[in-house]
Amino acid sequence: MHRLNNMIKKTETKLFYTINQRLKCRPLDAIMLRITNIGSAFFTLSLVLIMILFGKSATKSAGWQAMAALIFSHGVVQGLKLWLRRDRPFFTLKGVNILGKLPKDASFPSGHSTASFALATSLAMYWPAFTIIGMGTASLVAISRIYLGYHYPSDVIVGTALGILSALSMGWLI
Repeated sequence: MHRLNNMIKKTETKLFYTINQRLKCRPLDAIMLRITNIGSAFFTLSLVLIMILFGKSATKSAGWQAMAALIFSHGVVQGLKLWLRRDRPFFTLKGVNILGKLPKDASFPSGHSTASFALATSLAMYWPAFTIIGMGTASLVAISRIYLGYHYPSDVIVGTALGILSALSMGWLI
């Protein structure tokens, strides 16, 4: 088990450095700093509130489902962060490229990845034609979190799964 754990950790670190260092360039720096904000609580909740307050019937329904998915997934993310307290890569790895304002909470799981996938999945359930754009954008948010030096790949993978499962669960319940 120890050997498997080391192999997983080594693979994750290699993938982290590939995204964080090998892809690094000035144009991507500017793009990733903007893309990451799409997964922020401010952006996701603002968009959903606009849908609920100003949308027509289907848009309001999608907004309520997305709101439920965001609230539920945020609770799960915060609980896991407090329970597991995983240090961020810029604390544990050497030579990490860091851009933007440093997050102060724990690394696992990625809240931005969770929120962007919860939102994208909720919207895709109402408008299937949105799936490629929504999931593509959410994927860019997840990659941006590694690129900016804030998260390990497993943080964004688990965040992605949490976001999708939260949206599907709320879609089933609502």
